[in-house]
Amino acid sequence: MTNPTPNKLEKPEFLLVFVLLFMLWSIGFVDLLTHISGTPETAVFGLYSRPVFVVLIGYGCLFFLWLGLLLWPRSHFWLPAQIERLQETLWLVIPLILIKGYLCWSLLTHFRWGDFPGLRAALFFFLLLVGAILLFANWHPENGARLWQKGLLYPIILLALLEGGIQGAAWMGRLPGQVTINTGLFTPNGRIYQNREGFANATTNNYGWYYPDFRLQPDESRIMLLGDSYIQALQIQPQEHMGVALEEMLNKQAPAQEDTASELSQTTEVLALGMPGFGPGLYLSDTRLADAVQVFRPQEIILFVHLANDFQIASGPDGYRLYHTVDANGVVTIHDESWQERHNLQHYILHGYVYDIDLVKTLKSHVLLPKVLRQVSANASPLSGIIDRVPELDTITIPQVQGVVLQEVELPGDFNDIRQTQVVAYAGASNQLFDKNASEETSSDRTSEKDSLAEDGSVSHAFAVLEGLIGAAHKQLEEAGVTLRIVTIPAFPIAFFEDTQDKPQRLIGNLDLLYPEERLRDMALTAGITYLASGEALIQGNLTVEQIQSFFYREGTGHLTPAGHRFMGEIVAECFYDYEPDTSQQRVRAGCYAE
Repeated sequence: MTNPTPNKLEKPEFLLVFVLLFMLWSIGFVDLLTHISGTPETAVFGLYSRPVFVVLIGYGCLFFLWLGLLLWPRSHFWLPAQIERLQETLWLVIPLILIKGYLCWSLLTHFRWGDFPGLRAALFFFLLLVGAILLFANWHPENGARLWQKGLLYPIILLALLEGGIQGAAWMGRLPGQVTINTGLFTPNGRIYQNREGFANATTNNYGWYYPDFRLQPDESRIMLLGDSYIQALQIQPQEHMGVALEEMLNKQAPAQEDTASELSQTTEVLALGMPGFGPGLYLSDTRLADAVQVFRPQEIILFVHLANDFQIASGPDGYRLYHTVDANGVVTIHDESWQERHNLQHYILHGYVYDIDLVKTLKSHVLLPKVLRQVSANASPLSGIIDRVPELDTITIPQVQGVVLQEVELPGDFNDIRQTQVVAYAGASNQLFDKNASEETSSDRTSEKDSLAEDGSVSHAFAVLEGLIGAAHKQLEEAGVTLRIVTIPAFPIAFFEDTQDKPQRLIGNLDLLYPEERLRDMALTAGITYLASGEALIQGNLTVEQIQSFFYREGTGHLTPAGHRFMGEIVAECFYDYEPDTSQQRVRAGCYAE
């Protein structure tokens, strides 16, 4: 006699759905269960805040719903019937699909979901599963699909074909026009592609940095490179980074000679933590330094300072760069109007210090169609020319700062342009930094009042802010037992490369291209920080203007090329770690202050 109600577990399609549902629920529940969300003041149950605790209880109750469907003898008859009834009721299925789409959009875009990567993945794939069931279940062989199913399926197929074509073009490096895709930053294995300046076509590493994977082996010494977009190096392939070259050189010489310049062991790992170009106020903040030391355990940190855009030249906050005040004692404080901006940026980069898996975020970074369409629209914008002339603005895709306002401003005509910054009103790069006379005048004009530096937009104020940030970082790292070193990255104007003299010249009109470097050097040596002045190494070394120009994109005014990264790796190894290059070219060793 035939059993009228066969065992549901003998139906493969039903069993598969139930297993998938349990797996997804488990991932989300473990994520909620292990989430530490509160302080003793806000926690109401263990380490859970009240909202997280309520969500945890409600989410846990879903297990009993799943268990009831599993144990109810006729659920495998009831569920398909309800799905088909829903599919036949247009006024129910369409709102349900719209709600599902909105929830998927929220999971992809709302930054708070980043605190719950497992829960986000569970809900996202659950919604995809529900969508697939609604779209493909109960297709009738005789009648085919319903009209609304065809209306959804055909656009999905078209979008999938377009996405596949764009993916193929991207991996071959053939996307047309100028494209920057960097939403994969601080996402493990996130997608990076750009062809505006140099060429990058790769994924981020296991921690979300645009760099080869971090090994973090306990038997290796560790050097960390810290800086902004010049260390982030989105213009090259990760394996071309100066950190990779430096690690190769140090490990090449390690078995052959004893390291007398540092306490590094024979095997060294070099990490690079390059961040978006919002200045040292971001990557030298006490919380990010503490994270770097705690998570990556470096023995040494090499700080890279760009001579044009790592200085704050502004009389107040402007909505883009972080603005700091400094008192007469040299203590630097983030301005109240920039505090929230720094807070948002710190949360944005925080994921790079946590080894986690966020499948939804990773998948989102690899979907290229909406990003390419956005780039096409941006390239047609009147602002596209401005963004193209200012390299730092290529990477403004961070949601917290997308509201930046670009506007034309004029600088005095006697300043020979360093970074073409006159087209954008923001604090940072300024030719005034290189005008030694102007710097001395503003310094002598300063009063002796306690808060005389607080609202001062002078060059002296810019140096005071940077020196204060470095001084505080040096103290913090000393207490943690970490050695701090400083390397400068020079800024050269077009006029530097158009000079017809045989040797590179440091004086261009009324500008001294090495003045900021020398002033920062005096501060570093006074504080006992080893220092490498790469501008001096370039100009005083045995190099031609053409060779120096080949180290930078945009005809010498942009970010470092692969050759520039290799050169920086070499001079860092020579200066700080007594590396002897195997080369027939004898370069004058200049700019090294490692004693």
